[in-house]
Amino acid sequence: MCGLVYSWNPFDEEKERNEKRRRRKRKRNIKLAVTTFEHAFTIDQKRLYICIYVYVYVYIVCQLYVLC
Repeated sequence: MCGLVYSWNPFDEEKERNEKRRRRKRKRNIKLAVTTFEHAFTIDQKRLYICIYVYVYVYIVCQLYVLC
């Protein structure tokens, strides 16, 4: 045998599987966080555009009112 000893430990495989599972879960959570951020950003963008449109509309109406 000349000093070559290999001890098979079933817990090592389980530990490795759990670590892989944890990594996949972490990736999924990061993706979820990114999509949630993008979704929130698009909602804020829509609100901003609506506010700009309303502001421009009110400004034009006021200018027309002043001219008439």
